[in-house]
Amino acid sequence: SPKTSNKNAGKFLFFASSGQVHKGLDLLLEIFSQEKFPFELYICSTFKVEENFCTVYKKELFHTSNIHPIGFVDIMGEQFREIAEECAFALLPSCSEGIAGSILTVMSAGVIPFVSRECGFDDDEGIQLQDCKIETIEQTIYHYARRSNHWIESEARRIQQIVRDRYSKEAFIHSVQIALQSVLLPSK
Repeated sequence: SPKTSNKNAGKFLFFASSGQVHKGLDLLLEIFSQEKFPFELYICSTFKVEENFCTVYKKELFHTSNIHPIGFVDIMGEQFREIAEECAFALLPSCSEGIAGSILTVMSAGVIPFVSRECGFDDDEGIQLQDCKIETIEQTIYHYARRSNHWIESEARRIQQIVRDRYSKEAFIHSVQIALQSVLLPSK
């Protein structure tokens, strides 16, 4: 599992599958491509198969020094581990998700998520964006990028623990057992 020490508060990860606009990558490209924007964005998604998206955002994706268009990465691979160890935060300003599996993946790697309410996470499971306006996302980025290494490391460990406690196979089995007991053994 990736280390939680040595994370860089100025490095952000966009980790998603398909539907880049649906997941808010267009918003992040507008923010990170601003002249002199001091933070870096690593894009690990299947954006390359969305030709129209790549055409519209060609400059931002491929000609902006602080934006790294990685593409699809294997979560069991060395490249994912290296990115997860460097990036302090993940961004997913999605318009609709359920519980985003991509966010659970980065949380288990100790990356602190910034998520829209639509991603389906509880308030203590990362940083909730109040809305998906560019100004809101940008202010949130600036606010948390100033956090100390100590805060980032302890928050990263807390986020990893939440995934183990609430979203692991064991946690799921335990919740099903409790639900079945309440149905099969009703209290008198």
